Amino acid sequence: MGEAAYRAAAWTAYYQAVVAAAAALLGLLFVAVTFNVALVLDSAKHRARAREALGQLLVLVILGALVLIPDQTRQVLGTELLAYGAIVAGITYRLQSNTVRRLPESERSAWLLRDMVYNVGTVAIAVAGIGLLSQRLGGLYWLVPTVFIFFTWSSLNAWSLLVVERRE
Repeated sequence: MGEAAYRAAAWTAYYQAVVAAAAALLGLLFVAVTFNVALVLDSAKHRARAREALGQLLVLVILGALVLIPDQTRQVLGTELLAYGAIVAGITYRLQSNTVRRLPESERSAWLLRDMVYNVGTVAIAVAGIGLLSQRLGGLYWLVPTVFIFFTWSSLNAWSLLVVERRE
């Protein structure tokens, strides 16, 4: 990995695009969920999908804002990402546990398996922080899977909630 993996300034254009796209989608999704609030409140799965879609886009906005803070040292950004990754992982664990407890026993294993992909993106935030602090592991490159997983996951959840579930 080159030096760019450890310099936030090299990622400015990328994270400006991430923040803009995530903020725009977050706003649109918030409005769409508001208009379909009865559907969202209908079941634990619907609530979890809405929470995941909105939460992941918010995580991307905050993540991009952290990376875009000017003139941060590698160590400061690494510490921020490590702390932020731990916070996101803790909240994610709590919410996923609550959702699984509300599901019928027969659906719990499938739901937990489904969440494993999402959790890879969550853990990668903390790994990026550790990579920046140690100047190893690829640093900010770890956030690329988070961005792709969270955009894809939130889009699929939004589609499932707002389009597919309405027909059933």
